[in-house]
Amino acid sequence: MGMLDFQPTDTPIEQNHRLAEYPDQVPTNKARYQRLVGKLIYLSHTRLDLAYAVSVVSQFMHNPIKAHMEDVVWILRYLKYAPGRGLVFSKHRHLDVLGYTDANWAGVKEFEARWIGWVGVNVPDDIGQRALTKALAEKKCIPVFLDEKIVHQYYNGYCNNILWPLFHYLGLPQEDRLATTRSFQSQFSAYKKANQMFADVVNEHYEEGDVVWCHDYHLLFLPKCLKEYNNKMKVGWFLHTPFPSSEIHRTLPSRSELLRSVLAADLVGVGDYAICQEYQQITDNSVARL
Repeated sequence: MGMLDFQPTDTPIEQNHRLAEYPDQVPTNKARYQRLVGKLIYLSHTRLDLAYAVSVVSQFMHNPIKAHMEDVVWILRYLKYAPGRGLVFSKHRHLDVLGYTDANWAGVKEFEARWIGWVGVNVPDDIGQRALTKALAEKKCIPVFLDEKIVHQYYNGYCNNILWPLFHYLGLPQEDRLATTRSFQSQFSAYKKANQMFADVVNEHYEEGDVVWCHDYHLLFLPKCLKEYNNKMKVGWFLHTPFPSSEIHRTLPSRSELLRSVLAADLVGVGDYAICQEYQQITDNSVARL
C-alpha cells in the first residue's frame, strides 16, 4: 500500500468515529487488512498512543469493510505525522533489561518474581548447564534446557511455522499435503514435550502460594501440564498475539487438545476486547462439543 501521496494527520483515529459492523457494505481485502492490523497490534506495545485506535480496528478482523480499511489507513497517516513517538530504551554499557510491573506502581513491597524460560542456546553438557544456571540465578532467572532437535521441531517448527501464521490470519503452510501431515505430527509431539519440560522445571521450583504465569502461544500446553502436577497451583496464561477467527482456528488439527489445555488455567488473558470476543466464541462453541 503506497503512502507517499497520503497527507499526514495529527490524531490516530477520527474524532467521534462511528465504526461498527454494517451489513451490505463494500468489502475490503481481508488478508491485507489482517496483516496490517496484526502489525499495528505489535507496534502498539511500544506506541501507546495507538492503543485505542488499534483496539477499535482489530474488532473487525473477521469481516472488514471499506470503512474499516479507511481507518487503518488513517492510523498509518498518523504514523507518518508522528514517527518518533513511543517508548524508547536508553543506551547502556550493561546488558540488563530494566522493567516495572503494576505491582511496582501500586506500592506492593512483598512481591518477588522469578523468570523461567528457554536460554536461547544449546548447552549440551552438564558443566555448562550448571555454570549457566548459577549465573542466571543471580538475576532470579531459571533456565529450561532444550536440545537442538527439540528446538528445531518445537520452536522453529510448530510455534513459528504452524501457530504464528495461524494466529496472524495467514493460515497453515501449503506444502505437499502428506509431507505437511508428517511434519505436523512430529512438530506437535515436540511441542508437547517442550511444554512438559517447562512444567518439570516450574514444578521443581514451585512453592506453595506461588502464582504461575504462562506466556504466549509457545506454552499453550503448559497450564494442563502444571495442573497435572498440582491441581491447587494457581496458573494464568496470557496471549501476546492476535487470536484467529473460528473459521481459521478450525483448520488446526490439534485445536481441541490445545484449547482444553489452555482452559485448565485459572485465568486466561488476551491483548484487547476484539481478541477476547474471538477467543470466547471459540471456547463457548468448543466447550459445548467437548
